[in-house]
Amino acid sequence: MAKRKLGKGPRKPETKRVPKPRNRPLPGMEDPVIQEIEDAAEAYVDDRDVRIAKTTLETASHDALLEVMEKHGRHVYKRNGITATVSQGRTKVKVKIEKPENTGVEANA
Repeated sequence: MAKRKLGKGPRKPETKRVPKPRNRPLPGMEDPVIQEIEDAAEAYVDDRDVRIAKTTLETASHDALLEVMEKHGRHVYKRNGITATVSQGRTKVKVKIEKPENTGVEANA
């Protein structure tokens, strides 16, 4: 059986990568303002910022739940439709909350 080569030979010295220069528009040839695109971009950035803020809050709540479960020595907690399970080397918590099923009594509107 033939032996595999481990390398392709001596390494080339790393050179600093220089980005290509960007073309600039000629005077009078700039893109026109498209207000619809600018409004949509601003709305996207606002929504993204809200999502990032919520992710920070979710991470804090996740860590607090993990800490409390560890404090009480629990890997699984089940009660009143709430199931919390610690998994993956005690770094993740999965939580499910089951909504109570309809008992057959309908509310009159």
